[in-house]
Amino acid sequence: MNHVFVAVPTWREGSLWDKGKKDFVDTVQAQALKKLCSARTNKTEYTLLIRSRMNTPFATSVLAEHFDRGYPQCDWFLLFSDDQILTGEDCERLIACADRYGADIIGGIVTLKNTDKAWCLAGTFGDGGLAVYYRRGMEITDEDVLSGRTKPVEWLGGACLIRRGVIEKFRPDRNGGLPYWAFDHWAMSYDYRFFERAKAFGLKTLLQCGVLVGHVGEEGTFDGADWQPDEKGTPRTWTFWDSPVIENKDGIFPNQCTRILDDTPKAREQTHFREHVEGAIVG
Repeated sequence: MNHVFVAVPTWREGSLWDKGKKDFVDTVQAQALKKLCSARTNKTEYTLLIRSRMNTPFATSVLAEHFDRGYPQCDWFLLFSDDQILTGEDCERLIACADRYGADIIGGIVTLKNTDKAWCLAGTFGDGGLAVYYRRGMEITDEDVLSGRTKPVEWLGGACLIRRGVIEKFRPDRNGGLPYWAFDHWAMSYDYRFFERAKAFGLKTLLQCGVLVGHVGEEGTFDGADWQPDEKGTPRTWTFWDSPVIENKDGIFPNQCTRILDDTPKAREQTHFREHVEGAIVG
């Protein structure tokens, strides 16, 4: 029996449940999460814990500590986002692939839901720690998805399963007091920093291309804060098949993938943080 701890750090009020209540709201992603966590089979059972209205790295670390110290029966930490959709069948497929290939961390394909939907939230690290995104038609082909291939990566974005042993490696008392999810120096995001540390630990991270994670949001909105429904009133859910195929490799360089982050408030804040830190170090 697989025991999965579903961890959902969220800063959005009303995205999963009514404000001040414990009831799930009637949204696509909330109902999908409820369905996932009730999908107990003879192979898998789920425990759900949500932390909201907190600094996200702190909320994620709180969830990791609950998992590590309070739920010893759980084998897997499913780091999940409140704007994504994953089925119980997909979760079991991820676990089976992880066991087959000896993965420490594994996830499915999450496609960016903004206007650059050719990029997926998975890839490697380039110069200066910048994330290099995998793209449809280049690093990930349609055949990869149709045949359910498993590919090595260095980072994943959301909906990733993490073995208990990995969380234990990240214990603060084993890492000079660093929390499980730390933003101890500049990185593109706190979750990228987690995967930088995972790489340094020599951990194996895989992408299962046959698992397509739904990404709910408005086209053109990078952070997904505004979930606008389509003309029928249904929230739009992006998957791999909504991504355009990139066929011309000439003139496209991996670090150009980071351009989608260059003009967001979060990127500007991180650039300021990096300049401040580097200036302090130089001075």
